[in-house]
Amino acid sequence: MIVQIILITLGFVVALSYPIGIEPLRFLPTNLSNALISASAILLLSIGYILLGVWLVRRQIRNNLNHYYRQLFNYRLLLLAVYFAQIYIFHLPILISGAPGFISLGIGQIPFVTNFLILTPFLLTLVLSYIPFYWIEKFIYKAQSSGARPNDQMVGQATGSPSLANFLAFQIRTYFMLGILPLLFFLFALETIHAIQPLHNVILIYPFIEWLISILLLLAMYIFAPFALKYLWVTKPLPEGSLRIFLKSIAFRANIKIRDFLIWEVGRRPFVNALLIGIFPFNRFVIFTDSIIKNLSDDEIAAVFAHEVGHAKFNHLLLLLLFTMAYLSILFSLSGVIDRALGNLPEWLGQAGGIWNLGFSLTLIMVFWLVLFGQLSRRFELQADWFAAQITADPDSFTRALTKIAYLNGIPLRTSGMSALTHPSIDKRITSIGNRDAFASAQTRTMKKVIAILTVSICLALTGVGYTIIQEIKSAPQRQVRIQAWNQAEQGRLILAELEHKPYTQLSNEDISKIQTGISYINQAIASDPGQSYYYFILGAAYEHLGPECDQASQLNYQKAYELEPTDPTERYYLSKKLNQ
Repeated sequence: MIVQIILITLGFVVALSYPIGIEPLRFLPTNLSNALISASAILLLSIGYILLGVWLVRRQIRNNLNHYYRQLFNYRLLLLAVYFAQIYIFHLPILISGAPGFISLGIGQIPFVTNFLILTPFLLTLVLSYIPFYWIEKFIYKAQSSGARPNDQMVGQATGSPSLANFLAFQIRTYFMLGILPLLFFLFALETIHAIQPLHNVILIYPFIEWLISILLLLAMYIFAPFALKYLWVTKPLPEGSLRIFLKSIAFRANIKIRDFLIWEVGRRPFVNALLIGIFPFNRFVIFTDSIIKNLSDDEIAAVFAHEVGHAKFNHLLLLLLFTMAYLSILFSLSGVIDRALGNLPEWLGQAGGIWNLGFSLTLIMVFWLVLFGQLSRRFELQADWFAAQITADPDSFTRALTKIAYLNGIPLRTSGMSALTHPSIDKRITSIGNRDAFASAQTRTMKKVIAILTVSICLALTGVGYTIIQEIKSAPQRQVRIQAWNQAEQGRLILAELEHKPYTQLSNEDISKIQTGISYINQAIASDPGQSYYYFILGAAYEHLGPECDQASQLNYQKAYELEPTDPTERYYLSKKLNQ
């Protein structure tokens, strides 16, 4: 599940970072032929990725699913490389949104819709890539039906063979939607805010306001997500009876309030698990899959429930929320530092500033999920294990429950790497539970380390955010000047756009006066903010429109725009043509 979230998050960053200034211009959709080549390449890359999944599955079945987790992780990461090529080599964003003189769908910059369409090939390829892995589930079900005991490498042990539709529905609801909905929520909310021009201008002047909005959105998501998951995963309340009373007694002894106990009907798809969702008592649910109710005894289910109660008792979800907020704040602080550092790089390094920013963002996201989040999550799991063994006074039931869950899910007892990213291996957890003498000291050490990590993170976040806010308030007048310059340039461009299809030989004195007014606006923008290549580009186009007698002024402005190294590939393409580069 965590791999899907990492992958989708990285996909969003790749899509929303376009352009970065290093895209090859060869595959720009400058004509119908190039557009067809780019569109075909984008389609073939997705088809090729899915066919690679078919080959990987067939190979895994022949090899009895050896190294399945590692190869699956590598396969998922490869999708990121495929999407990177679709975005940055074959210019998918331009094919979607378009630009003057380019072949495209002509969607334009519609808030949320444009970015969602740009993300669609990535998301659709991810969903279709699930299909080959249905064969693995069928293979494991056949092995189980024949009476063969699965080996340690088998995953997804089936209690029944689901249909392909059931398999896909489960994959989409459980893994895909869990990763995509929060990010789409963030994207929609932020783009809606930016679509309100006064708010957009305020954020441009004071960027820390966007950070504050992001933190509030994250908090809102944590509050309302449990209610959304309750319906997304098609749950129903645990029926009244001895089991429900037993679980309530455990929660009462732990002094933890649970809003409800839910059963998640996963159909014939094997998924034996339980989980806690919700930070606060009013939105806190414990969800059991129907398969765990069917396959475990009441004592074992109670031990699993006590583990989930342990997460609530030690505020693990709240600590993860605080840590995530701190990390986002550190990223916000570092973004300004990186921008200033890129401005001081040697010219040959500074030319690729966009790729440095993209690489920095991708690296920090990977560090967060694969290192920091993983470390905290594994420590929290062990702490919840210890709590479950203590409050039930029945570590044997919890050990049996872990062993059964591992067997039914096909999880190897000894795992490492990506398969042990958020949870320690079953073998390590059982050993830890058996070492009762180490319970108290281990819990103390765990909390000390967690508090130390969180304290350092919050201190860094507060220091960085405080410094960044002060710097942004000090530099707000300069950004305000840049916004005014941009508005002046846009005002000039709109005047020129009215006459762009009229040849210079047919220009009236009134038309020439309009063009000169537009040029005046653009020159005012350049005087206020001379470092923007776009201003020189549209100024060059304005002089070009006045005829051959202004060619020298036009070429000088085009040359100046080219020297400022615009990141927009359409602008770079036009400049290279105008200057015969």
